[in-house]
Amino acid sequence: MYDAGRLGAPGAARRALAAVLWDQGVRRIDSLVISHADADHFNAVPELLERFAFGEIVVTEAFCGSPAAGVADLLARAAARGVPLRLVRAGESFALDPLCRVRVLRDGAGAAAAADNERSLVLAVEAAGRRLLLTGDLEGPALAAFVAAEPGACDVLVAPHHGTRTSLPADIARVTSPGLVLVSGVGGPSWPEVSAAYRAAAGAATVLKTGGEGAIAVTLTAGKVDVSRYSAGRWRKLPALERRSPTVESALLQHRSPTIVPDPLDRRSPTIVPRPL
Repeated sequence: MYDAGRLGAPGAARRALAAVLWDQGVRRIDSLVISHADADHFNAVPELLERFAFGEIVVTEAFCGSPAAGVADLLARAAARGVPLRLVRAGESFALDPLCRVRVLRDGAGAAAAADNERSLVLAVEAAGRRLLLTGDLEGPALAAFVAAEPGACDVLVAPHHGTRTSLPADIARVTSPGLVLVSGVGGPSWPEVSAAYRAAAGAATVLKTGGEGAIAVTLTAGKVDVSRYSAGRWRKLPALERRSPTVESALLQHRSPTIVPDPLDRRSPTIVPRPL
C-alpha cells in the first residue's frame, strides 16, 4: 500500500480503504509506504493499525524527522504494536516477493528547506516485465530535478500531486512514456489542459482520474494492462492496454504484479495492494 489518508477526514479514508481491502480478501498489509508528511497521505494509518496486521511501514528519514502534526503519534503507535519501520534511501531497492522489486528513486534528502511535497518518496515497482512509478506529491524544484534525471520509461504513472499543473504533465510524461496515467483527485479547472498534456507528451496515453468518477484498479501482466473502474456498486472493465515494448527485462515476465487501487475519494492518495492473483 502506498499512502493512506484524506484531507480533514481520516475516518472516511480508513473506511474506504478497509472496504477495498476486505473486498479483496486482504487481512494483512505486508508493506505500507508513506510518501511524505502531509496529513492527507497518512492520517488513516493509525486506524488501519488497529484493524489489520502489518508487516512493515516504509518511510524516509525526512518523514521521521518531520515536525508535522501526527507524525510522532503514528510512529509511536507503530512501535507500540511492534510494527517495524523500514528506512529507505535513494538508490536502494527491496523485494515485495521474489518476483516483484521496488526501487527507491528519490527519498527527499537534501530538501530540508523545502515543503513536504518536495520530500516525497518516489518509487518504481517492477514485476511481470512492467514498471509503475509512484510519485507522491512531488513538485517544484524537486520534480524538475527528477525529470532532468530521466527516470526511464514506465507502463503506469501515478501523476505527481494529484495531477495539478505543478505536476509538470508534459515534462514527466515525455521522460517516462507511460501507457496509462492515473490521477488521484478531481482534476479541477485545469483538468482538460493537464489531461491533454499527458496524452500528447506520452504519445496518446490513456489518462484517468478518480475524483467524481470512481476508484480505478489496474492489473499488470506480461501481455497486457487490465483496467477496471468502480461504478454503480461494482467493478467494470475498461479497454485493456496491450503490451508495448518491455520496460523491465524478461526475468520478471512470468509474474503477475500488484493490483493498484487509487483512492475513490477526492484528493486522496493512491494505494497499492500487492496480492497474488
